Amino acid sequence: MSDREGLTLDGPDGLQRARVQIDCWAESYGEAKRLSRAVRERLHGHAGGGFRALILEAARDLGAPEAEGRPFRVSLDFLVTYSA
Repeated sequence: MSDREGLTLDGPDGLQRARVQIDCWAESYGEAKRLSRAVRERLHGHAGGGFRALILEAARDLGAPEAEGRPFRVSLDFLVTYSA
């Protein structure tokens, strides 16, 4: 969704900060919700490798699909701090 270089008063800090949206799609509302919980449990607070922090910023429960036959969706927004 977005990406920017980290800055301090002394200039760039060598880190990147991005906002990433993850959409969890499923045939039923319960499945979409369970999938979103699994993603949240795995990623929220994660640090390791090149990632300094993954923080859940927002979750949107979009409920019933607009048209019959379309899957259900729950969206998660994460703030990600990483070294490039």
